[in-house]
Amino acid sequence: MFEYLGENSSWDVRSLGDFLSIKSDSWIDIDDERDYQILGVTAKGGGLVIKRKVNGAELKMRQYQVVRLNQLMWCKVDTTNGAFGITKSKHEEALSSPNMCLADIDTDICLPDFLQLFFKIPSVYERLTSASLGTIDLQKKNWKKWRSWAGQNGGNVTS
Repeated sequence: MFEYLGENSSWDVRSLGDFLSIKSDSWIDIDDERDYQILGVTAKGGGLVIKRKVNGAELKMRQYQVVRLNQLMWCKVDTTNGAFGITKSKHEEALSSPNMCLADIDTDICLPDFLQLFFKIPSVYERLTSASLGTIDLQKKNWKKWRSWAGQNGGNVTS
């Protein structure tokens, strides 16, 4: 898809797995006395939004992930229609639910704003949706398949 950029410019062609790494060390226990902002992702590469502000006592799930700057976020149980977003400074310290996945972006290889634009391209989010597993609306992303996707069949990311 983007191989012509790599062939016709000085940009390196990279797979998503070259600059994304899944995070698993950002979990916190919910404090019933604190207020939290919960993030969500919007369709078609629209990015992140604060879905709700809530007191910890109102949350049924008792562990959430703390969001940091320059992370890719998506929902593990509903990955249709390009629901991917990049965390910005305004999202830091907000929470993402256990249904979300966070991956750190190596900003030495790929600029976060470029990656957000990448996820807005219809052919990209359509192809990522097709790489999902599951049925109907509950599709769980096959991480190993799609992180290497950019190196196969012309689905390259340039940086």
